[in-house]
Amino acid sequence: MSRFLKPEVVRLSLTQGDWIVIHSRLNVGQQRKVQARGVKRAIVGQPFEIDLERAGLANTAEYLLDWSFTDQEGKPVIIRDKPSDVIMDILANLDPDDYNEVAEAIAVHENTLALEKKTRSTESGSPVISVSAE
Repeated sequence: MSRFLKPEVVRLSLTQGDWIVIHSRLNVGQQRKVQARGVKRAIVGQPFEIDLERAGLANTAEYLLDWSFTDQEGKPVIIRDKPSDVIMDILANLDPDDYNEVAEAIAVHENTLALEKKTRSTESGSPVISVSAE
């Protein structure tokens, strides 16, 4: 079994017939990008500052791959193959309720995966860990 994350996508349904396509899981590099985007200033030996404006958008933008959203003229708002920073800018222009629906759908997906993982590890018992002889 490989320890590398196989890229998989999930399509989630939203209200009003809309949908989003997201990464099933983020790999380590994507997780680190989310964490880094949420930091405004980091100086060794000092507390870091959280960038509240970007921190919330970062996770949503990193997960998002595509969606069915359109602009006021009904034209598709393209996010497929766009960098996460561009997607963050697009997300910042959404109605707050609509953004919250997208973010919550992703959070529910993350929580479902975490629960499934916890259930699997509970059913199979503790993982085997080799302890080195001292």
